[in-house]
Amino acid sequence: MLEDKTKQTPPVCSQYKKNIPEKALEPKRMKEEMITANYGSRNQVTRWTEVKVVETYKRLEEIRKKDPTALKRPDYPEAVVPAKQTLPIKRTATTTAPSAIAVYQKKRQKQMEEIEKAQEADLMKEALQRMIA
Repeated sequence: MLEDKTKQTPPVCSQYKKNIPEKALEPKRMKEEMITANYGSRNQVTRWTEVKVVETYKRLEEIRKKDPTALKRPDYPEAVVPAKQTLPIKRTATTTAPSAIAVYQKKRQKQMEEIEKAQEADLMKEALQRMIA
């Protein structure tokens, strides 16, 4: 069906930074802080609902304000959100072959054009015959 077949290689995902917004990182960071402050084991804290995590984190913040010897909040770097990532796709062949869908669409379009031309020719013949008769 297609004469030139090209083989595409998958992108190397390890080259690209994850696009994680700051709000998605907040619950994870809260849980990590509660684990280091001994509010429970990692297994327990990771299963808590978001509501329980927020309430417990508020209590931890209150304790930090009252007690200067309590564990301080670590400084987290800003989440890196790149504007747009472009994934390079390596092609092994020099020519690019159209996809099977594109080939089918072009073939179908040619068939439709031929049908329309034939119908138009028939209408012209009928119109000329009516004018002559």
